[in-house]
Amino acid sequence: MGRLVGFLRWVIVVTGVASAGLGGERRSHADPPKVALSADEQRAKLERRSKLAAQEKDLRAQGKLAEALQAAKAVLVIEREVLGEASDDAIASMGTIANISQDRGDWAASVKAWSDVLTLLTKKLGKDHWRVFNTRVGIEKVKQLAKLDGTSRRKILEADTLHDQVVELYGKGKYGEALKAAQRALALRKEMQGEHNLDYITALNNLGRVLIALQRHDEALLSHRKALEAMQMLPSHSHPTLFVCLEGIASALFQQGKFADARLYLERSLRIQEALYPKTSFPRGHDALTLSLSDLGYTLVMEGAYAEARKYYERALEMNQTLYPAKEYPQGNEKVMESLMNLGVLLDKQGLSREAVPYLERAVTMSKTLYPREKYPRGHPRSATMLMRLGVALAQCGRDVLDRDALERALKMKRALYPESEYPQGNLELLSGLSNLGTFYEERGNYTAARPLMEQSLMMSRGLYPGAKYPLGHPAVVTTLSNLGTLLCELEKYDEARPYLMESLEMQRALYPKSKYPHGHPGLSDILTCVGFLAHRTGHLADARQYAEESLTIRQAMFPEEQFPRGHILIAAGLNNLAAVFETGGDLDKAWVYYQRATRMLQDWYSPQAYPWGIATWR
Repeated sequence: MGRLVGFLRWVIVVTGVASAGLGGERRSHADPPKVALSADEQRAKLERRSKLAAQEKDLRAQGKLAEALQAAKAVLVIEREVLGEASDDAIASMGTIANISQDRGDWAASVKAWSDVLTLLTKKLGKDHWRVFNTRVGIEKVKQLAKLDGTSRRKILEADTLHDQVVELYGKGKYGEALKAAQRALALRKEMQGEHNLDYITALNNLGRVLIALQRHDEALLSHRKALEAMQMLPSHSHPTLFVCLEGIASALFQQGKFADARLYLERSLRIQEALYPKTSFPRGHDALTLSLSDLGYTLVMEGAYAEARKYYERALEMNQTLYPAKEYPQGNEKVMESLMNLGVLLDKQGLSREAVPYLERAVTMSKTLYPREKYPRGHPRSATMLMRLGVALAQCGRDVLDRDALERALKMKRALYPESEYPQGNLELLSGLSNLGTFYEERGNYTAARPLMEQSLMMSRGLYPGAKYPLGHPAVVTTLSNLGTLLCELEKYDEARPYLMESLEMQRALYPKSKYPHGHPGLSDILTCVGFLAHRTGHLADARQYAEESLTIRQAMFPEEQFPRGHILIAAGLNNLAAVFETGGDLDKAWVYYQRATRMLQDWYSPQAYPWGIATWR
């Protein structure tokens, strides 16, 4: 069960204006200061700036707006002196002053501050830049607030507050409460500001995100499509909110299992972001780019295009390591950690377990420093997930490090986060926890413990993706059907296993038809192998041969000879499977030919010292 990294992105709403690009992490390209300062003087002043900025936030939270305003002005004085008037940090502080002035009801001061920002940004970026557009929108909003009566003004300000509540509730996993706040915010935006402004578009996107979390994908898709239509009506076409709309649509389509359609929107989003954040201005890259690269990589994984997915994952990892270098982040960084895990899991899926292990080991090591036991005594879900991924890869290499306690803690934590009273159909994170722990027990031969977890996983996946809503099925249901069917085969309960495996096969054929996937799909190859194993064990050798041959054909297309001149471990496994069928049927000559081909390929891949047990049949 993978997750689509980056699909929970929020655009910053324009609230007089808290506009994207004005604020956030302070990493400005400073202008030369008017007065030459030594390095020590600059450092001391910037440390003073940081303390004042923290005071400003605290005072504002306490409602002490006059004092907060003075602190914000003091921050601005330092930034202008040290970094320059047109630095991003100084402009962000001017925006803070404008927002505090608005909160105090000093409309004239707010408009004046934003007008100064507009002048600087226009000179610095040009009149067509999205930050200039945002600032113009913000000025008009402040002017509108100044003209409104008290009741109307309170409605707009209530919508601003609701936006913040939606983001906070979403972050805490309280999706039901977030939905009510998002719906109320959208209604207020439409009533007071109309449908053709950034606030309304942001409210649509926020509602879509919450609906996706609640598994209401059709409604989410409609919300994001409306946001995109409204965004395209605005004069600023190169705007971060545009790629947020596109990625919202992609997320909804992805959750519906429409991976090819989702990819088209992600590719369009990436092109926009590459234009917004060019290397000339962002030589180290940008967080938005790494998220989109990861999203595209994962979508391609689900399409079975592993080679293409690897390119995007490698780009994302390289950029994250440049953005968050080890010298500046000695404890590691979550985004680097995620990129390491994504690439490691992909390599393991490709059968490249030896290459996967170093990436996964680095991710696990980083997770231990980012989520230490003293801070997370019950463990952290990400740590448990990465440990599971590493364990699967190491198991292929004959090593076993999986921590049952960590997986059980992760599942317990997820049950607490997503209680049945609030999530009667279950939750994807909970489904992942059940599957991970069930797989752990299965791989250690504890089938008694694994079976109820596999059964719960299947029941939950059917609840999340019911047949009435997903007539072709869904990859999550396919996975849980295959897992339970395979487990029953290992228990030699073949009659019980058959309906689960056959349903999974039929669903895979519907999801990945030959018309769209002429060379097949990795998931289809895997389920064909499972069904072939079942037919082999129950004496249906003709069926077993047919399934094994079809699976092998798909794998040979996945790993063509021109790209994999030494062959591939999954092709070797397919040859081994066919050999086993011929051997059981008494055709020893054919069996010998296939065994020899498989053995030669394996010897090119793995040394006998590292893999003394060889390769299992029906992999």
